[in-house]
Amino acid sequence: MAYDLQLSHIGKVYDNGTPAVIDFNLDVDKGEFIAFLGPSGCGKTTTLRMIAGFETITSGDLLIRGKRVNDLCARIFASGLMSKAWLPLRLTVRLTALLKSWA
Repeated sequence: MAYDLQLSHIGKVYDNGTPAVIDFNLDVDKGEFIAFLGPSGCGKTTTLRMIAGFETITSGDLLIRGKRVNDLCARIFASGLMSKAWLPLRLTVRLTALLKSWA
């Protein structure tokens, strides 16, 4: 079964060697609502930034509907999560085509 969003052994280690997220797993089904709760510095924001494409993933896989998206250009992927009013027409068409191919 392909989940709408799946994080498989996701990890993030910053350039200075500081680990931010270590071996995190998450499966989100269609229609599910999730929230990240935890103490300051536990990796909530870093995980959300990796999902949005603002942080590179140093280990593991980020899958959307079963397709690995780690290597997508973070800028294009992150733009897809923003309002279409900010996107150039050409980028909007590309993102729409990409998202439809995952359906």
